[in-house]
Amino acid sequence: MRMRTRPMVFVTEPGRLAVQDVLLPPLGPEDVLIKVKVATICGSDLHIYRGRHPAVQPPIPVGHELAGQVVAVGAEVERWRPGDRVAVEPVVVCGSCEFCRRGDYQWCQHISFQYRQGQGAFTPYFIAGQRWLHRLPDGATWVD
Repeated sequence: MRMRTRPMVFVTEPGRLAVQDVLLPPLGPEDVLIKVKVATICGSDLHIYRGRHPAVQPPIPVGHELAGQVVAVGAEVERWRPGDRVAVEPVVVCGSCEFCRRGDYQWCQHISFQYRQGQGAFTPYFIAGQRWLHRLPDGATWVD
């Protein structure tokens, strides 16, 4: 797939959305390129849109809850193949702090979200590290 940019939805200031073209970087060795099939609006997206998020200020891409189909994988990805249906873990954690080591990643000292990493879910293509993906059951539909 040869794509240089992709449209992505940003909150540019409280109460204002804009679609901006964003560079689609090359896949890293553990990255997975996903064709977004469904994305949802979360309460944190609404807080950002209303200018009331305590830790995030516009401009910022929105959306971190999504599912889609794998279209390409990095050189070191072994678990995922093109065609796989996946949901993306919205929470990004360090994996090495005390809380992560004992399995309480919701208390990670470095917790973040996909949109804080520079990309939002309201885009045709999303790149995620392979460790942040969950396989969808065969019977799951994109939208009911």
